[in-house]
Formats: sequence, structure tokens, C-alpha cells
Amino acid sequence: MKLDEVTDSTIKVTVTASDGQSGLATTATYKYYINNGTSPRYTSTSNRYTYSSLTMGRQYPVRVVVTDKAGNTAE
Repeated sequence: MKLDEVTDSTIKVTVTASDGQSGLATTATYKYYINNGTSPRYTSTSNRYTYSSLTMGRQYPVRVVVTDKAGNTAE
């Protein structure tokens, strides 16, 4: 995961899933989590997402779970 841009109220991330052996290059979904949540904040087929409505000065742990079309997952 790459942090593309961080502002006072947003974090923009890009995920590169390119492991041809596992099949993650042909990704089905990306699930974007924040604050160690158990439910994704956003689910998409896009490898880019902007977390918004954040508070300046606060730390936000973020993670992305990528699932390929075969059902294999990676973080």
C-alpha cells in the first residue's frame, strides 16, 4: 500500500496487487479498513481510495484486504 497524499482531513492510498503466481493481479475486490475496524469502510474493485472526514493530529491505522477472483486474500 502506498500513501499518495495526506492532508488535514484525508488519506489517499493506492494498492498494487501484482503477484502473478497467486493470481492477485486479477483482483476481484479491495476492502478498505480504518481504526482497526472489523467492517470495511469501503469495498470496491478500484485499487485507489481516499479516506475522508478525518481529524488533523489524530493517528489512523489503515489496512486493505485484497481478494482475487479465486478467493485468495492478502493484506
